Amino acid sequence: MSDWKTLLQSDLRQPDFFFPEINFIAKLKKPGTVLEGLELADTAAFIMSSLLMKKFCLRDIEDIRLSGRLRDEAELISELTEYSDAILKELNPDGSVKENHPLLRSARSRIAALHKQINRISSGYLNENRDIWQSTIPSQRDGRTVLALKTNFRGRIKGLVHELSSSGATVFIEPFELVELNNDITYEHSQLNQQIIKIYRGLTEGLREAAEVFEKLVEQVYLLDTYYARAQYSNRNNCIRPLEAGSGMKIIKGRHPLLDDKAVPISLDYSDNIIILIITGPNAGGKTVTLKTCGLFVLMNQFACELPADEGTAVSLYDNIFADIGDDQSIEESLSTFSGHMTRISAIIREAGTESLILLDELGSGTDPSQGSAIAMGVLEYFRKNGISTIVTTHHAAVKNFGYTHEGAVNASVAFDSVTMKPTYEIVQGVPGESHAIEIAQSCGLSGDIIKNAEDYMENGDATVSGMIKELESRQYELIGRDRKLKEAEIELREERRKQDLLRLRLRQAEYNQKTSEYGELKRYIGDSRKMLENLVRELREGEISREKTLKVKDFLASFNEKLNDVKQGLDVDGKELVEIKTESVSAEELGEFKAGMPVRYTKTNKEGTLVERRKNGQWIVAFGNVRLNIAEDELVPLKKKKEKRVKISASGFNATPAFELDLRGMRVYEAENAVIKQIDSALLAGIAEFSVIHGLGEGILQKTVHDFLRSCGSVKEFYFSDPEQGGFGKTIVKL
Repeated sequence: MSDWKTLLQSDLRQPDFFFPEINFIAKLKKPGTVLEGLELADTAAFIMSSLLMKKFCLRDIEDIRLSGRLRDEAELISELTEYSDAILKELNPDGSVKENHPLLRSARSRIAALHKQINRISSGYLNENRDIWQSTIPSQRDGRTVLALKTNFRGRIKGLVHELSSSGATVFIEPFELVELNNDITYEHSQLNQQIIKIYRGLTEGLREAAEVFEKLVEQVYLLDTYYARAQYSNRNNCIRPLEAGSGMKIIKGRHPLLDDKAVPISLDYSDNIIILIITGPNAGGKTVTLKTCGLFVLMNQFACELPADEGTAVSLYDNIFADIGDDQSIEESLSTFSGHMTRISAIIREAGTESLILLDELGSGTDPSQGSAIAMGVLEYFRKNGISTIVTTHHAAVKNFGYTHEGAVNASVAFDSVTMKPTYEIVQGVPGESHAIEIAQSCGLSGDIIKNAEDYMENGDATVSGMIKELESRQYELIGRDRKLKEAEIELREERRKQDLLRLRLRQAEYNQKTSEYGELKRYIGDSRKMLENLVRELREGEISREKTLKVKDFLASFNEKLNDVKQGLDVDGKELVEIKTESVSAEELGEFKAGMPVRYTKTNKEGTLVERRKNGQWIVAFGNVRLNIAEDELVPLKKKKEKRVKISASGFNATPAFELDLRGMRVYEAENAVIKQIDSALLAGIAEFSVIHGLGEGILQKTVHDFLRSCGSVKEFYFSDPEQGGFGKTIVKL
């Protein structure tokens, strides 16, 4: 299916496939049967379209990378063009035999001559005595030409009466002069039909020889057509390929597959340690839609369909899915709402196993609330003890309490805005939802007196539970808001610290550069002084020189060397502090341990390079352009990768230089995929085990293309989105 998606997302024009419904395979395989003309024409159209599909799937397309699975499936399509050519040689697309067919030419000529003779005789009757005829145009009765004669002139024309009009005013008569001609034309038509059946039989017999091959062709084309339909749906609805969950499911901004643009995205975490998920909340808040979305996502995943959700969505596999959604009452079977639910739930309990998924809507409804709650909790307890995954919706307070008091059961709720009196369709896990029946009834126009009476009739126990739930909801929202603010503050603090470290690094770098410059000048000065003093000593030796003069010169040189060493030691200390600052400026959280592909700085030469491979005794192979050196790890400083650096790969084949940050923004889908392919090939040859891909956010098409390819690439060990400060969902880290 991924190959179909790639082709659909490209600029290629897809052929117009036409695959008629083929439901006459059994008839074709039965000896002696004859296919209708339209069935034969549909067979030819099917064979031609299957060949068109095969050629489209097997064509070599430059700059479009396919996995090869579509090509393998297309190779299995049999080419039966000799049969389609034979059919289309004799039949029209509508199944009729062609006019110039040699077997029908003489019969059709005789029929045309008879029609001409009949028309001539009929015109003679109608034009001779016009006042006795109801119509001047001949009619047809049972395939024979007759004339419409007024009843009161019946004795004027000798012939056979075929029919009398309902009013009795017209009689349809076949004059004796036309009887023999009508007999002849009926005979000729019979002969013509026999010839047509003979043609159909011959074509059918020819096709029957390849009946089994044709049946396999139909099955293979239908298989590819299902892939094509799934790819079309995935592209239209921005679907993703879900991850495989060990058990349960995790939905991130999932949209109900049948609601199109009306669907409100929901997020739900039905993780490994949850057996029973109880969803509560107001009416029309999205509980049933959530239940149906979960069921449809599981079914679509097991049918190899991609899901209308965001990346990170994971769904596990189930052997059975059972659902009790909607009212199953029946007057004919004497089933009430409650008994209808119980009948279906009983059947589910008999069939469900540990690998099943059960979806129950409004569990315990349709009867006395206290008894319905008790039955509901009994059913949930049975599923919980047997480890059967179950998602239920309910309004009963006692069932909500089940999620708090039983291990493996968790509450969730659909949120409700008490200000606007409308649901927000957001799933909040860990907190049961209030039904808000009174608020909803009031917003629907129920009078204030009735609302007041309803509030008075609320029992104290229910009011207490309602208040507790509202308090829990309030605290949950408060915690969510506080957590969001803490994360934002953490990001701000991290950014501020990075800026401060960067400023400190720049200041120390400037100071270090200044001292390095001064040290260089001092070194040159000492070198010149040394030469001058050596010349002086040589001159003294040539003249009269004493031991005292020589010692003074040596002391002078020693003082200069001592000063030089002091300055050098100071620079070494500053350099060490500068290295520590550089290391601190890039947090361990951001860089982690030394690993291949990481940019580093060599402290002795201050040059930047890239880690290629770890060696023994703490050594690394470091690439400085085209030069590679063995350097100790303690002499290297990790550097933060530069952001927003646009890298263009223009080399072809395996000679391209890999980029540590590949920028795909602005590229088309096939260009981006081709760039990723070249990047992986080059990285493998260069020994680079990690790089990043910038695809941006946008509509997510580039992101999906990159992830689909990385998921299918055997050289990719893992890939994931980068940290928020590094680009978040706009950048993907790839490990080979």
